[in-house]
Amino acid sequence: MAPETQSILEHQWNDVALPYWSDLVGFAKGHGVRFAVEMHGQQLVYNAATLLRLREAVGDTVGANLDPSHPMWMGVDPRLLARELDGAVHHVHMKDARIEPTVAGVHGVLDTQTVDRARSRAWNYVTLGHGYPGGAQFWSQFLSDLRASGYDGLLSIEHEDVGIDALEGVRQSVELLRGIVPVGPPSWRPAEV
Repeated sequence: MAPETQSILEHQWNDVALPYWSDLVGFAKGHGVRFAVEMHGQQLVYNAATLLRLREAVGDTVGANLDPSHPMWMGVDPRLLARELDGAVHHVHMKDARIEPTVAGVHGVLDTQTVDRARSRAWNYVTLGHGYPGGAQFWSQFLSDLRASGYDGLLSIEHEDVGIDALEGVRQSVELLRGIVPVGPPSWRPAEV
């Protein structure tokens, strides 16, 4: 990055984001509230390093809202991200994304068009199982990685697929998840050290 963009970025972190989040966390602690920041490529907190930087500065009241569709279009493996955020995931969106190779191959994936421009976007949010390679096997492994990282909370289906009816998309997502979501706790637990 150019030096001027580094100084702008440091200003955003040190003079804007960290003071804001420090105050917000101070207020939240008194009210029993935790925050789940949704990491997105068009935001200051967009990956594991930036989420962990925020968390280190303001505490574990802040964690991730892990929406795997975001790392997908940014070229990050959501399974590896879940493992990197060990203990720092506060919420999970179950949402898929598909890279549109004929657009991304020409323009790249840093696309700022709105979702209603699906035909000309480099990536699109799609119904669970319709995007990232691997289908149900990938999603099953993703859930295992989440559990290995200490997350055993809610899975929220976030439907933003403009190419399919919302109710139909949610039904398809639920069907996929019914076959792979672990219901009970794991039978084996490691010994306490």
